[in-house]
Amino acid sequence: LIYKLNGPQCWYDYRFDPTMLLKDTYWNMSIWNYIISNLMATYDLKQDKPIEAPVFLSLGIQDYLVPYTLWDDQKEKIPNLSYNLFEISGHYSFFEEEELFRTKVIDWIEKLRNEN
Repeated sequence: LIYKLNGPQCWYDYRFDPTMLLKDTYWNMSIWNYIISNLMATYDLKQDKPIEAPVFLSLGIQDYLVPYTLWDDQKEKIPNLSYNLFEISGHYSFFEEEELFRTKVIDWIEKLRNEN
């Protein structure tokens, strides 16, 4: 239900009904709330141990749940960041622009492989 209610904030097509994506899925809200409240809310890229692993960041321009602009002052804090902004996506660019997303991920993996 929460995904349906947040639809206008998450999807490029605000009328999209994600019910089919969650069919037969159990969502443990207590774990989700713990992750959001305790882990993600307190992690500070500047203060905590920096992320050294390669990071593929996928953001949609139409994401109003977690707008891409929130990353403007965070991007430089992750040294090995691949920043990808998707024009026709909300929060779920891997679903909404699947082919472009797949191409970008494969290119990123290939680039990492060639560097090592």
